[in-house]
Amino acid sequence: MKKYTCRRRELRMKKITTLLFDLDGVLIDSFPDVADALNYAFKAVGAPEKSYEEIKSIFGYGAKNLVADGLGEKYASYFNEAMVTFKERYLATCLNKTKLYPGVKEVLNHFKDKNLAVVTNKSEFFSRYILEQLGVGQYFRYIVGPESVSCLKPHPEGILLLLERFRADAAESVMIGDFPSDMAAGKAAGTLTCGAYYGFGDRTKLKGAQADYYIETIAELKDLFF
Repeated sequence: MKKYTCRRRELRMKKITTLLFDLDGVLIDSFPDVADALNYAFKAVGAPEKSYEEIKSIFGYGAKNLVADGLGEKYASYFNEAMVTFKERYLATCLNKTKLYPGVKEVLNHFKDKNLAVVTNKSEFFSRYILEQLGVGQYFRYIVGPESVSCLKPHPEGILLLLERFRADAAESVMIGDFPSDMAAGKAAGTLTCGAYYGFGDRTKLKGAQADYYIETIAELKDLFF
């Protein structure tokens, strides 16, 4: 009876070879450190600081866009100075409050024999540094960010690059993210898509992206894929 039950459960699951993760809002809860460093940079150049809600509304499209959108047209001339200050401050404080979401290490260990990679709009340097400091860097063969592609998500370039590196079939791969841009990138690359409701992205907008799967916690991946 036990074997039959396990087999029935497996039939409801999807066999995959490759899991591609967004970073912020999926693997790590990093928003407070990013927001605090951003406001530090704004204050340093004399620009008004932003509320967390204001920053969330422009979050998810890389540091350059975050700084530029936060400054706005009025303070655009301070972009270079603010960008340098933001990076320096974030390097010094990026682990003050940042932590793995509950269950991340267990999920990565569960899928350790699969192709695991990160595709993010965050810099590869910061991504690798934070994951290593949080004790999970060893699980990822590749981290693809702005240094490796000319177009960020929602463009599929980063995902296509990883599929090529892994020699993986898109139909047996899944892109896991918390923003519609993650879902759009996955769909454009031909992968399955999984929306993470627990992340930073707006829940309604993420639902509207019509992902193949949705999860409330990262642990649910173990019940969807094998």
